Amino acid sequence: MIGLEVFLKKNYLICICFCLFISNASEIVRLKNNAAEVKVLVGWGARVISYQLQDSPNFIDFNLVKYEELKKTNFKPNALTPHIDLRGHIVWLSPQIEWWTQQAINQDRLSRKAIWPPDPYLIYGQYKTVVQKSDLLKLQGTISEITGLVFEHEFHLQANGNLLIKTTATNKRKEAVAWGLWSNTRIKPEALFYLKPEANVNYFLKMNKAKASSLKYENGYLIFNVEDGSGKLHYENHLPLYANLEGWEFKKQLGKRTPGKVSDDHSAVEIFVAQDTAQKSIIELELLGAYKTLQPNESMFMEEEWSIYKLKTP
Repeated sequence: MIGLEVFLKKNYLICICFCLFISNASEIVRLKNNAAEVKVLVGWGARVISYQLQDSPNFIDFNLVKYEELKKTNFKPNALTPHIDLRGHIVWLSPQIEWWTQQAINQDRLSRKAIWPPDPYLIYGQYKTVVQKSDLLKLQGTISEITGLVFEHEFHLQANGNLLIKTTATNKRKEAVAWGLWSNTRIKPEALFYLKPEANVNYFLKMNKAKASSLKYENGYLIFNVEDGSGKLHYENHLPLYANLEGWEFKKQLGKRTPGKVSDDHSAVEIFVAQDTAQKSIIELELLGAYKTLQPNESMFMEEEWSIYKLKTP
């Protein structure tokens, strides 16, 4: 009997270890209910790679080919990591002009005041699963050596199919740092994207080597696009962002956030577009949170809500 008891205990422990290994090895976590489905890539910055209703298309643009390539490597982010075009939904920090100014590890990027790439630790790092249910996922990141922050992301799929996303950033340095949260959602390039402001005011354009662009306000819709090159539409007030795909409408809007103004050189709402005949187009729907000075162990947060609706046909 004693031998059997020892055998069962040993195999029980082996089973627990094996199950934990399988759980940690599964990088893509799926949240699903009767209304919608969300997929989150845990290992690469807690990145949302898919969001759709049961009958709607997936609105999120994700570079699956690049991800499959990276899976074959032993990649770990560091201060020299270049930009990796994975796309999906991610959270950056604002302002962009200060991305590499609050660190001394990469002297080249510090001296140049580099505005690219974003903090590799926050957007390519491994996240730990804190809570995982069929409709709820909480992920904890690691401390960034570049910005001194650690991220926690919470994804909550609602019964009606809406997705609530909350990002909390905590300062883990011994001195104060100043940042804002910057939500960036890459949508499918074939989608039409727009704002619905009440009037044709409170916006401006920033173009970067773009040969041509289009911007029009008609019937309550503010529609912007770039034909060749890249550009960004800035809207000064917080408004929902929209995308239209195959007769469905995606809506991204701000929820609760840490009070305060967004950082200089940014706006409350931004849409970035890059069109290049040599590669796939990029469309980013962006929301900016408050720019805040964080004391050691102080946190700030930003919430957003996503939804998808079937458009009525005339």
